[in-house]
Amino acid sequence: MLYSTFLLLLTVANLIVVHSQSWAGVYTAGTACDDAPCCCFFGQVVLTNTSANTYTVNSPVSGSDCNGITTYSGYLHTSGYKGWMILFSSNTSVTLHSDSSYVTVKNWDDPFCSVLGVKNGIAKLDIDTLN
Repeated sequence: MLYSTFLLLLTVANLIVVHSQSWAGVYTAGTACDDAPCCCFFGQVVLTNTSANTYTVNSPVSGSDCNGITTYSGYLHTSGYKGWMILFSSNTSVTLHSDSSYVTVKNWDDPFCSVLGVKNGIAKLDIDTLN
């Protein structure tokens, strides 16, 4: 009986564990962003924690709206699983998935300029599809 109670408590404890967010890492950008009218992240996007709730973002970029710039370096400001940053004068929101496996970067000025990034080392998702 004691063993059964222990197993039940262990199972319940595992079910209610809260996973903390983990923004920092290297992400692979999807190809859903249309670089004809946009400036898009591509390849490896690196998020590095610089202070509480602030991350540096470094990534190659391409597209007609990049004005000849090929590398983006900027800041991501976060609160929990939500964040925001300015990408070449466009206000973007960033959402970290609850298991920290991918981020969605949503460009509010032009939805076709949005992108999904999958954290390296995570099982591959269909990164060309935004929900």
